[in-house]
Amino acid sequence: VMDGRQRSEAHPLTWPSFLKAKKEGAKLVVIDPRFTKEAENADLWLQIRPGTDDALLLSWLNIIIGEDLYDKEFVGKWTAGFEKLREHVKRFTPEWAEKITWIPAERIIEAARMYATNKPAIFDDTPFRFNSCSTDANRSAAILRAITGNIDVKGGVAIGIGHFPVAIGGCF
Repeated sequence: VMDGRQRSEAHPLTWPSFLKAKKEGAKLVVIDPRFTKEAENADLWLQIRPGTDDALLLSWLNIIIGEDLYDKEFVGKWTAGFEKLREHVKRFTPEWAEKITWIPAERIIEAARMYATNKPAIFDDTPFRFNSCSTDANRSAAILRAITGNIDVKGGVAIGIGHFPVAIGGCF
């Protein structure tokens, strides 16, 4: 998943590695209001309303948890508060997020399933740090990484890099 990140322009030395991984079967979901080179190469482009990333990610949590697509072993061994999270995200349906993000609910569902079922997965989300709900979007992305078991695995996120959840709550 690449959110608002133009690696082809800002990181031209790493962009070819994404294209190579895609050629070898990796899936690419791009979340960006603009149709970029990354969106052109994506399996799924989500043209999001700027500043609504957390609403999208909360709906992904709703789908992944609601459809039992999360990594039960990782969640059981390495997380705390999962039952509170399950209750918290029930209200953040894809239909709720569609009204806020302007992304059709069907595409939200497709993207959440794609992220949860293709392992290992990376969530490339640096732009979250620059919007009005950045703390909450970073928290949601970290929770997504954790519940899908994409932390400290080859091809996922290494421990010590990125942000990890500390609480539930936020802009929505």
